[in-house]
Amino acid sequence: MPRVYQSQAERQQAKIIRELSGMAKGHQAELAELWGISQPAVSYRLKTGNISVMDLCKAKAIFDADEIAELIRGRS
Repeated sequence: MPRVYQSQAERQQAKIIRELSGMAKGHQAELAELWGISQPAVSYRLKTGNISVMDLCKAKAIFDADEIAELIRGRS
């Protein structure tokens, strides 16, 4: 069954979570070290979308800075 979003903000947030989760596959241990948390905690943050701007800034060490900037700005 398709998901129903109430607003454009919810749709954008879901898209960010999906794309960041995809980018993080295979890099969760590295993210855990950067963020100072355990790997299961990284998995939980990615699944729930509880990721702060500081977390994204720290993730630039692993991912391309342009990809992170596009996630924040939004793509067409």
